[in-house]
Amino acid sequence: MRPLEQFFSELKISKIADLDQVLRFLIKARLRMSHKRKQKLHGHFGGKPPIDLIQIDRLTPPRRMWRKFRPSREKRNTLSHSTIQFTTLKFALLTGMNKPLSKRPTWAKRLYDALISLDKRFREGQTIEHPRLITVEKSAQAPRISPKSRRGRLAEARLFKSGYRIVSVQDNLIDRMLHSLVAKYLSRRFSPFLSQHVYGTKKSATGSLAIQHLVEFRRKHGNRILWSAEVDIRNFFDSVPAVKVQEALQHFSERAACESAGPVNPLALSVMKSYLQIYCYGKAEQALMDKHGFLPGMDLQLKKVLDEQHGPFAYGTPQGSAFSTIVANLVLTKVDEKVEEILGSHSEPGYYARFVDDVVMVHTDPDVSQKLYETYTASLEEEGLHFHPSGNKPITSVQDYLGRKTLRPHPWCHPDDHANGHRWVAFLGYHIREDGEIRLRKATFEKEIQQQRSLINEIIGWINDPKTLRKILEGYGTLSRDRYQYYLAYRAELRLVARTVGLDRLRLFPGSETTKCWNSAFPHLNANSLGARQLKALDRHRCKQLSRLRKEIIKVNQKLEDKEIQFEGLEDKRLQTEWPDSRVTKTAYFGHPYSYFSLLAENPIDLHADHSPGATPGRPPAEAEFGTRSYG
Repeated sequence: MRPLEQFFSELKISKIADLDQVLRFLIKARLRMSHKRKQKLHGHFGGKPPIDLIQIDRLTPPRRMWRKFRPSREKRNTLSHSTIQFTTLKFALLTGMNKPLSKRPTWAKRLYDALISLDKRFREGQTIEHPRLITVEKSAQAPRISPKSRRGRLAEARLFKSGYRIVSVQDNLIDRMLHSLVAKYLSRRFSPFLSQHVYGTKKSATGSLAIQHLVEFRRKHGNRILWSAEVDIRNFFDSVPAVKVQEALQHFSERAACESAGPVNPLALSVMKSYLQIYCYGKAEQALMDKHGFLPGMDLQLKKVLDEQHGPFAYGTPQGSAFSTIVANLVLTKVDEKVEEILGSHSEPGYYARFVDDVVMVHTDPDVSQKLYETYTASLEEEGLHFHPSGNKPITSVQDYLGRKTLRPHPWCHPDDHANGHRWVAFLGYHIREDGEIRLRKATFEKEIQQQRSLINEIIGWINDPKTLRKILEGYGTLSRDRYQYYLAYRAELRLVARTVGLDRLRLFPGSETTKCWNSAFPHLNANSLGARQLKALDRHRCKQLSRLRKEIIKVNQKLEDKEIQFEGLEDKRLQTEWPDSRVTKTAYFGHPYSYFSLLAENPIDLHADHSPGATPGRPPAEAEFGTRSYG
């Protein structure tokens, strides 16, 4: 039998992706499913397993096979948990697929068939299944509209206030793989022609790097007054004209063919075009209206303007797909070029950064800053896009600043240095002050609070549902996997801690890598009183939610004691509010370094920053030493 590499090289899709990329997609999908199982506290789905889990399980080896390919114990102690899983599963996949046909396991045969199906869809240049539409809340306080009569829905639609956004989800695993491979290929071909001020397109230009450059720009100019402007596009993905997307895609394809190595693969372009053509905001809105009984939330006045400009079914592109970032970068490149022309025509340097559709512009000259703002907003209108109005009144208070999504050029400085000065600039989840101190944006803080509350609400829903409660009490799965199935409070706390600092710190692997977690998503938070107050509030709220869960468990146990809830054969089973025996726990206290506040111990530079007149912003005095303070 031909080896796997030779088989894959004969497929058409090998022209845009190699075998390693395909295996990487499958492995990440399988590990995400494993993570979701842990989030459900070992499989208490309360119904049928998700379709994603069924599809990926059929194409990957069982967990018991992975153990044969694990690294040695010495290597495992220096690797992250995710790296161990990734390496192990990759070896298991290659071993099973390279076996002769007579000895090939069933999952490997299915995976060969999946690769053939993937190649067939690529050659046909189209998506087989339409995406599933879901709604996602924009904010924790967004109002919900309950199903009513059609007349009642339309009457209450005015109260919706843009509380939701439409997200497209591709349930079919083969389609998701195809879109991911095509999107990465097109990103590689188009990224050389994007602006250097665009972030989020590759690993060397991340959003974290944009924040770092902004902080460095602020520190470079010391106490000098800078002029900042922010522009927020209204419903970008829902309102972008389809004709502008097609024009931008055609322009970049022709440019790549002329200035780089050969033309862009036409099948890849066909896949992206066919996917974008099956979606428009008007149809998606109507589909959700008929299914759920509410409108997704676009402002009615904005929708009326878009209908008049482009027609009711000629705007909107899928949000949440693999092509979303590509669409934003292609359409907004003309806007970036016009802004760069202004920056290049002045000797004084400025700062411009765009992450998908989030933009911030900073300059030392107020006239140049105003010109940047006017050019950017005028270019958006030329592309058929709309932005949130900035208002004509100057910023006079913090509440006034936080209440606006688009800000005209305003002085970024201390109020003592300018009458209309404002100290903060908001970008990518951060608030950056003129003296270098950084805190979380209000929306970022509230989102994390909501995530903590959602997890505990989910578990409380399980124990108050008789069917799920019975599964928990009788043990779901094997005894070795669920020996702590009764300790829901303990397991919930482990999950919240892992969400905060990552699994590897929780497992106490010496020298291990840091996995993705909440703390790793905000590396620029420095030690200052404002950020510390927010992180301590997150820690307190985490404890409060765990206390709420324990109270609910006590109530359920009381019902079991009083025979209000009875399960045959499980009369003596109870849920536990405390932790298991200390011999099986690795730590008895989840303070530092398992807390949100422990993030400040990793970014200590500004703990004793000197903010006196004439001092360089963000620099600690020479005598300041970090590490003398204990954290709990």
